[in-house]
Amino acid sequence: MRDVLNRPVVTQLRKIGFSAFIYGVLVLLCLGGVVWGLNGVTKDVLPIHWSSNEPVFEFPVDLLFYNFLMPLAVKFFKPSDGLQNMYAWWFQRCARALRLSSFLFGERNADEEGYTVYPTWTSFFWREKPDYNTPVMPEDEPPINQVYFRRNGRFVRAPASDSVRRPKGTPVFIPVDEENRRLDVDDDLDPPNGPTGANSSDWRLAYIPPFFRVRIGIVVVGIWFFAAVTGISVTIGPLVVGRLLIRQLVPTQVRLNDIYAFSVGVYVLGGVALCLSKIPAAYKSIKAVVQPLTDAASNASYPEKMDNMRIAVTDVIVRSLKIGYVVTAFAIVIPTLVALIIEFYFIIPLHTAFGAGAAALATPTLAGGAENLNSTAVSAITAVAPPNSRFHLEHTIHFVQDWTLGVLYVKMLCKMVLLDDNSVWARSLRGIVAHGWLNPDATLATRVFIAPCVAGMIVALSFPVGMARFLIMLGIADGAAIYRFAFPACLLGMCIGAAGYAVYRVVEGWKEGVRDEVYLRGMRIHNHGEETSIVRGRVGDIVI
Repeated sequence: MRDVLNRPVVTQLRKIGFSAFIYGVLVLLCLGGVVWGLNGVTKDVLPIHWSSNEPVFEFPVDLLFYNFLMPLAVKFFKPSDGLQNMYAWWFQRCARALRLSSFLFGERNADEEGYTVYPTWTSFFWREKPDYNTPVMPEDEPPINQVYFRRNGRFVRAPASDSVRRPKGTPVFIPVDEENRRLDVDDDLDPPNGPTGANSSDWRLAYIPPFFRVRIGIVVVGIWFFAAVTGISVTIGPLVVGRLLIRQLVPTQVRLNDIYAFSVGVYVLGGVALCLSKIPAAYKSIKAVVQPLTDAASNASYPEKMDNMRIAVTDVIVRSLKIGYVVTAFAIVIPTLVALIIEFYFIIPLHTAFGAGAAALATPTLAGGAENLNSTAVSAITAVAPPNSRFHLEHTIHFVQDWTLGVLYVKMLCKMVLLDDNSVWARSLRGIVAHGWLNPDATLATRVFIAPCVAGMIVALSFPVGMARFLIMLGIADGAAIYRFAFPACLLGMCIGAAGYAVYRVVEGWKEGVRDEVYLRGMRIHNHGEETSIVRGRVGDIVI
């Protein structure tokens, strides 16, 4: 802040402009070089189409894809850790090859502080190694007909980080010897505990090879080249594979969304790579499980073998049925019921009440909906009122889309339940998969979640219909509108009942509070002034 306030505005603008120029050149050269090079090599990849105004799939696979498969993929693959390890490995390899490990990482390696001299071509091709711990100094005479290691470069005292403020007039690299003694000044002018001394934490000893700036430039170019190659490999390959796969599923006139194509390609190639990498571990696991069974079966009789086989097959069938039951309940039945409740209690009544004007301008027809790909939508309760009625409005329930939203609602409810780790619902939800995802507790899931939720939602869907039919039988109301508005009417009645019960509980609390206060006050008044005689003994105090 002091530098910003003290320096002139022109100087600050010059620094900002220079930084913008440098970063602009880096973007043009690094990113633009990759894009222009890729465009020059092939014309089938670019441009990237990432937005489209028409649906690609009838089934909302993208919504489920990004909400279920993406978290699992991030959990298993851990792309951030993989990228960090990969770039750290390449950075270290570049520094090791260019003899910069001491300067970049503080790792001093003897073989980086010079170069190997091979007297013959045979020793060069066989890569004979010299003794790195006894190098030949530049002023020494080299041995004859012997592979040796000659020392070159220099040692400096360099800033330990970018935030070190060096004293005015002090060079960035202070020349020192191998023992960290300065070569440009006397020892008296370089105290060990001084601002640039040998014991200072802001400066450290580092080895710098010859052509230091060229080597740093090569490191930067190498990192850029590695990032370009890995970036193209990770993006272009999955993109091309995803385009080939999705093109087989969608009509030719529909423009592909490259985000979908890239995601599909990443999952396909990543799944293949994951399966290939897990083959040895899977083989060892299967062998470890099967070996005791085969050893026991070889010594068992025929009835025992049949019993073991029956037990194993029964266990597999029971687990499969439990998995199918739990998955069907939580992924199909409950989301469908949740979506229908939202549809019947909110969407259809609002559409009926406020959509008459829109229906007069553009009335949807079932024939047009049947021609569309969205033929899975089913027609809801159709109004039988006269055409001029306010409630003559058709409504279509898009079942697949509503089920998808129901899945998202159920997922959000599960997340909200898990916010309180100590609640009964959270413990029960974790207890379902406590023994593993392949061995769910179907009994606990049915008792705590499936049975109460399914029963409650079925009652919530059927009771308004029964009430509307009863009113029609009594002649109080007629038409399809009574069915549509029966659901919000029941919801309003339940809200009024809940509010009345809450008020009743508050009033009862007030009455109990007043009763307790009056009773306690009366007891205190009644007991005031009474004489009690206390007989003290060994056992205790007896009140008479």
